[in-house]
Amino acid sequence: MATKTLSQNIQTVITDLSNIKTALVAKGVAIPSGTPSNSYSGLIDGLQIGSPASAEFNIHFGDVAPEDMTKLWVKTAPVSNIRLDSQITSVVNATTRINDVINSATSEIVSGYGGCAERVDNLVYLFGGYTQSPKILTYNLDTLETASTGVAMPSNYYREAATGRVGNLIYLLGGLKYATMSLDIYQYNITDKIITKLTVTIPNNSIYGWRAFGYATVGTRIYLFGGYKSTSSSSSYIASSAYYFDTVAQTFTTIATPLTYNRVEMATAVVGTDIYLIGGRNSSGSETSWITKYDSLLDKYTAVANLPSVCSNCRATAIGTDIFVFFSSNIYKFDTLTNTVTTVSSGLTWSFGGGSIVSYGTDIFNFCGSSLTNGAFKTITDVTLEANHLLISSLKSGYPVALFNQHGIDIKLPVSNVFKGDVNNKAQKVNAYYYNNAQWNLI
Repeated sequence: MATKTLSQNIQTVITDLSNIKTALVAKGVAIPSGTPSNSYSGLIDGLQIGSPASAEFNIHFGDVAPEDMTKLWVKTAPVSNIRLDSQITSVVNATTRINDVINSATSEIVSGYGGCAERVDNLVYLFGGYTQSPKILTYNLDTLETASTGVAMPSNYYREAATGRVGNLIYLLGGLKYATMSLDIYQYNITDKIITKLTVTIPNNSIYGWRAFGYATVGTRIYLFGGYKSTSSSSSYIASSAYYFDTVAQTFTTIATPLTYNRVEMATAVVGTDIYLIGGRNSSGSETSWITKYDSLLDKYTAVANLPSVCSNCRATAIGTDIFVFFSSNIYKFDTLTNTVTTVSSGLTWSFGGGSIVSYGTDIFNFCGSSLTNGAFKTITDVTLEANHLLISSLKSGYPVALFNQHGIDIKLPVSNVFKGDVNNKAQKVNAYYYNNAQWNLI
């Protein structure tokens, strides 16, 4: 048999996996009869190669190392009658203002409307804003402290841009600097602390939007929906198209045209390989309450629900299969399994809008915004998880684990936190490990 080249093998992997949709695989599935009591296999999404894809994972209970080293093993404490469960119930417990975004050593801040944030482990990288720091700042979600990376922000990157994280690279696309448009794309290496302007730019084709768009990352693709294609915010300049930037090939591809409901200034959230477009303004420039699901595997949009009120520049993030939407003094929860929306908090002291948002385990963090200057806010959610269930969370922690699949390709798979229910059915993080280089490594 002829030996395949590396590129052919990689393409085989993508072909094998790209049509497997696993956002809810293993929901409530008990260990099959006959399975060894110290292990469990299943599917998990989040491969960072090519098309949105999935890979086999294996959970191992106990300290005895598994024999099959061709697979990824996640070790956790033994739990009787364990079940995998990606369907969870989450409830907002409390929202509080925490330490503001300000570097005490330099007084640098990120403030106001239009900034972006990307989380890597417990650090949030903050870019742009109405008042942007001259340096890229980080916010530590454990210590609640701001620090400077020492890396200068691009001179023409300001606000209403898009960001996306793939591995140890964060991409910055488009945006507005005062009254000047930017079609540039920058790549920030968080390991080397180097920011590079790419030779490719957003096409200036009067079709693609380049600011105030909805954006989200799935796999190695950064998806951009609608937006303005001018420095003007007139409805006549709202883009009707959507596209993705392939961070590997560094090319742009047009995707299906979004529904008219969500075209600009909308929030986005990702569950599995589905991207949810939330609120914003429609093709006429009017504020909307619609929630639309974009299936990135099928290239298809479906209108699924409405918020209780119209909103633009709201912000959203996912906890499991629930999406929390922050707008004005309200917090809404959208259950993606039932397509229902509930108001979980109202009449808050603060008014959210136009800032940035990330989730971290079962907590949600908001930064800055139109009326919140350089404020930072933490929302605690209580996640209900039965005591004999195990939750592999949202695959956003970014810990790379090397494994070889059946085609001999070394794949980097991000392994997330592992939670299990306590005696009160509240999700508690447990120590979890991956097996590599003949030893268990703490996640």
